Amino acid sequence: MRRTPSIPVGARLRETCLALQRRLGLTRMIQYGECAWLEAPAVIGSFRPIVLLPITALTGLSEQQLQVVIAHELAHIKRLDPFVNVFQIAAETLLFYHPAVWWISKRIRAERENCCDDAAISVCGNAIEYARALTLMEEWRRAPALAMAVNQGPVGNRIARLLGLGALSTEIRGIGLTASFLCLTVALVSGSALLSFAHASSGVRSSASVQATQPSAPPVPAASAQPAIKSIPAAKPTPDLAPSEHEPVSSYIDGMKAAGLSDLTVDQLVALKIQGVTPEYVRAIHEQGLHPDVDGIVGMRVQGVTPEYIREMRATGLALTEEDEIVGMKVQGVIPEYVRALKELGVQPDADQIIGMKVQGVTPQYIRDMRAAGLHVDADEVVGLKVQGVTPEYVHGLHEQGLQPDADEVVGMRVQGVTPEYIRDIRATGLKPTADQIIGMRVQGVTPEYIKALQSAGFKLDVDEVIGAMVQGLTPEFIERARKHGFQDLDLDKLIQLKHIGAFDTPAEL
Repeated sequence: MRRTPSIPVGARLRETCLALQRRLGLTRMIQYGECAWLEAPAVIGSFRPIVLLPITALTGLSEQQLQVVIAHELAHIKRLDPFVNVFQIAAETLLFYHPAVWWISKRIRAERENCCDDAAISVCGNAIEYARALTLMEEWRRAPALAMAVNQGPVGNRIARLLGLGALSTEIRGIGLTASFLCLTVALVSGSALLSFAHASSGVRSSASVQATQPSAPPVPAASAQPAIKSIPAAKPTPDLAPSEHEPVSSYIDGMKAAGLSDLTVDQLVALKIQGVTPEYVRAIHEQGLHPDVDGIVGMRVQGVTPEYIREMRATGLALTEEDEIVGMKVQGVIPEYVRALKELGVQPDADQIIGMKVQGVTPQYIRDMRAAGLHVDADEVVGLKVQGVTPEYVHGLHEQGLQPDADEVVGMRVQGVTPEYIRDIRATGLKPTADQIIGMRVQGVTPEYIKALQSAGFKLDVDEVIGAMVQGLTPEFIERARKHGFQDLDLDKLIQLKHIGAFDTPAEL
């Protein structure tokens, strides 16, 4: 892993790391690097440790979250966890088939992560932000990291523990960790004795085996138990922070149950706790006649929906019986003043229409300007006008050409690219099309030049005939070709019939 590409961290981040080192009492040389391929922060090396930070953590975490994550990794170094991990892996390898080894080893790793979590919180504080950081990194992680990283322990249990949901006390954790190491040592010694006995009974020389295995047993408690005992004082401030950071488990769960949220899963409890949902908040939402599920409650809290906001929006005359409507309005920044201003203009939108108007940037002033231009629009019509970029100046331009289109016709002309100049040029040919006819001419590609060419050929057509000629592909060139063949006085219908049968097409055209 040391040979994998990484770059040193920036000067500012390095100063932060060194400050955390001093606060943890670490005086040894530690290197820090950024790594693009890594998915979780990790510590590598026992004698020359390196803290590797993934780019995702550097760019996706806040400064406070990043500090507590780095403090967690430094706690591993202070406790000599990378060194201890080597002996733990050796024990797992030697006693691969021992029934208790893997359970004990898993417990040791989990408690090791808990100890480092406590050390990080004692230095940086704010367990909630640290839980958020772990949640984010778990979402980014695609596969387990093969290093001493934050994702080695059961992340969900760690987050729940940080939030006070089923956490073990510091004393119990210390006893459990010490007991786990002692059990691992006993298992190692017992396994060695059994291995020696088996070799002796099969005629294999056992003295060399006993000499090789017995020295490996003492380092396990010596290397692992000592850092574990020394790291316990670093975690002592955690109980002092706990009352201010979160409520006791029983009171929070019971409070949620009393508020109407029962049978909550661990994931739901974590989500509620991380987002700061309290039993009081749930009760206040229920008092407004809303009964969202856990996801709905979390969504409302994330978007900053408060009972006061609901009351104020309902005071404008909106019913608001669905939490999705309320969240949508909050997300789009709808405020009571906006709704009242719309209603003062005679627009009576529902919640979905208000959200649509806000999304498209419809303002009360825009509605006033449109009405001043002669368009009396409702909620849906004004959204359509805004989406197509219709301006009051555009409407004035249409009126100056003698058209009085309604909102739907204005939208249609805008969509088809009809401009006041196009209308003026069409009218200059002597035709007086309506709004619908103008749209039809534009859709079929009728130009002022086309009309003039037909008129020059002796045809005096109305708007519908011009559109029909264009649809049938009757061009001035075809009319000229027919006249060269002696067809001088054909009307429009006869020319269209000749066009359909391909009377003047060349063999290549056929």
